[in-house]
Amino acid sequence: MDRHADSEVKMRVVVYQLRQDGKRVEEGTHLDRPVTGLLSMASTETVNYHGHMLQIGTRGPRNGQFDHVVPPLYEPKLVDMRERSGKWRMRFIGFQAGKDGAGVVQEWLCEIG
Repeated sequence: MDRHADSEVKMRVVVYQLRQDGKRVEEGTHLDRPVTGLLSMASTETVNYHGHMLQIGTRGPRNGQFDHVVPPLYEPKLVDMRERSGKWRMRFIGFQAGKDGAGVVQEWLCEIG
């Protein structure tokens, strides 16, 4: 049984994933594939896991459900927040599900806009 409790606050962000398969990508590489969506934090509970996650997604036009545009970031930690060129940026580190289902380290650079 999966249960998700979405937070009410969502903000539009551009997200750059800074790791691939847990390894940091080369400087500037992440800039080629940003994702735009709504950032929200949620609690999740499954048989094997209970914790928090960050989600980037959109609201489905027909059903209003939250559709993920990248896999959720589990146990996110805010490691940096600063203003750059008039935009606020937040960097989070956490875990995403890897190709084999095991958790891998991931970092998100979120630009609020």
